[in-house]
Amino acid sequence: MKLESGERELESGPSARVGPLCGGEVGRLEYRKDTSIAMVSLASCSFGVTSLGLVSTLASGGFEFFLCALAFSVFVNYYSAMCFVHFAEERRLKTVSDFSRKVCSRKIQVLNDLFFSLSMAGVLVISLVFMNSFMCQLFRQFISLEALTNPHNLFWLFLCSAFSFPVVLRRQLKDISFVTGLSIVAMTGLFVLILYWLVFKLETPDVFSPVEIERKPHTYSSVIFFTLYILSYQANIIGIYDELRQRSKARMKGILFAHSAVFYLYYCFIAIAGLALFQYDPSLFKKDLLSLFPQQHPLVLLVDVLMVFTSFVSFVTAFKPVKEILIDRLLYPGNAPMSENRDMDKEYFEARNLVFGVTLSLLTAVTFIAGILERSGLDFIKIIDLVALAIAPVVSLIVPIFFFFSQTKTNSAWVVLAVTVALYIGGFINRINA
Repeated sequence: MKLESGERELESGPSARVGPLCGGEVGRLEYRKDTSIAMVSLASCSFGVTSLGLVSTLASGGFEFFLCALAFSVFVNYYSAMCFVHFAEERRLKTVSDFSRKVCSRKIQVLNDLFFSLSMAGVLVISLVFMNSFMCQLFRQFISLEALTNPHNLFWLFLCSAFSFPVVLRRQLKDISFVTGLSIVAMTGLFVLILYWLVFKLETPDVFSPVEIERKPHTYSSVIFFTLYILSYQANIIGIYDELRQRSKARMKGILFAHSAVFYLYYCFIAIAGLALFQYDPSLFKKDLLSLFPQQHPLVLLVDVLMVFTSFVSFVTAFKPVKEILIDRLLYPGNAPMSENRDMDKEYFEARNLVFGVTLSLLTAVTFIAGILERSGLDFIKIIDLVALAIAPVVSLIVPIFFFFSQTKTNSAWVVLAVTVALYIGGFINRINA
């Protein structure tokens, strides 16, 4: 069969004969369903509770600078994601660990896996701590039971961790689309809440005194790093691409472009509309967006619950690449060669006891660390800042673009790499000086 538009049939048998290339209404529906699942998976990897900081970020950087920084972050994340897709197509990558072994030089293979694991481990710990604290905050409004309202008791932390176990055992994101789809519901809920408040609840104070901030160099670097971080989804991009039943760079390029455009417009709306609502609130820089709303309002409570679900989805999507890295390191110790066309389902089935053990051990370790941080009272927002500043941009942006440039020597890759590295180094120095 001749395939059009660069598509190629990677599977054999009847199950592979889907999509518009095969003709028929059923094929087109399957193709669209496949694309929709990929879009939902990307959204679940991109949207998180850190988006509640968009309003204060806009106020910090100013309107023009924020829009430019967000546009730049969207573009760089899109470009680096396409670099991952390029190598996934060319070298038949299945996991992030595949990227380290088949693309990175031997000297940095382990380091790249380690940095990816650390950046995702930060998300895992933060997600559990957030779920625990947020659930206590919600129940505190209705009951006074100490076990359910005191975050130091860790009741919700352990409950959320236990509930996540059967979900994180799954290998593919499309197998848990019923969970990842909660991100779309949460995004819709936050959008409706802000739109409702704009239309029906917007109030202008008698005295016009918008909150002001003295902008310094480290303020602008914070805006850039924040926008880069909240738009990052590269840890799962290889897996999402591999889950497409008919894979091609052209198809993934379209999916990523649509995803980037939607999130740019969505985040612009959240930030601008949120600032319009709360620009006169003196606690703008001390609270997240949801905390600025009246907490007893039913719609606010509903979105609070949806954001807990969002944090759970963030936990699941961050867990997957770390688990894959650990399993690959145990299945292929040292520099043991990997097959060019790995059958991941077969590998995971044959090593199901190892998969179960790694999943349980990793979940236990993350829960233990999150519990210690919650009991210690450590401000976990600082952990987000540390991860975003020091680790995530390196493995998600700089490394894939660097190796893409090393292979292709294209001018565009060189320009994007140079600008990204310069902003990273400059921002890092500014934040340390601050």
